[in-house]
Order: sequence, then C-alpha cells, then structure tokens
Amino acid sequence: METDYGAWRFWFDVAQSAFMLAVSIWAWQANKHRATKSTINRIEGQFENDIKGLDSRLDEHRDRLTTVELELSHVPGPKDIGEIHYRVDQIGQGVKSLKGELKQINNTM
Repeated sequence: METDYGAWRFWFDVAQSAFMLAVSIWAWQANKHRATKSTINRIEGQFENDIKGLDSRLDEHRDRLTTVELELSHVPGPKDIGEIHYRVDQIGQGVKSLKGELKQINNTM
C-alpha cells in the first residue's frame, strides 16, 4: 500500500487554513473588546473632565449668586419703601409750610 502524500497534504492544508481562520476570528473578537474598552475608558475620561468643568462653573455661579443675594439683602423692602414715602411726604408738607411762611414774610416786608 502506497501512501498518497498529495491527499495528506491537501487535508493538512485544509486543517491549517481552518485553524488560521479560527485564530483570526478569536483575535478579531479579542481586539474588538479591547478597542471597545479603550473607547469606553476614553469617553469616561472625557466625561469626568466635563463634569469637573461643570463643577467649577457651578462654583463660580454659586459665588456670584451669593454676592447678589448679599447685595439684595440690603435693598429696602416694601415696608421700608412705605416708610421712606411717608417721610418724603412729611418733608414735602414741611417745605410747603416753610414756603407759605416765607411768602408771608416777603409780603410783610
């Protein structure tokens, strides 16, 4: 019995090709997940940087809002405006009476 080396070689080439195909598919799957992980890590890093930037902006806005609230606490309220209006009316009446007195003094002279 003679061994047919051509047939053996053919089947060896088929097995080798199948093995190489399996290794290629495995490598593609492994690298696909690695690429996905690196992409996720990159996006997470960008997200963290964006959050830090937003935190700093919010800190700045909080400080500005605190300053505005402090300034607004010194602004007179409706009750204070009413008192100021009453005092201005009193001063206006006083000025009118002084005006009348000055007119009489002027007429007397």
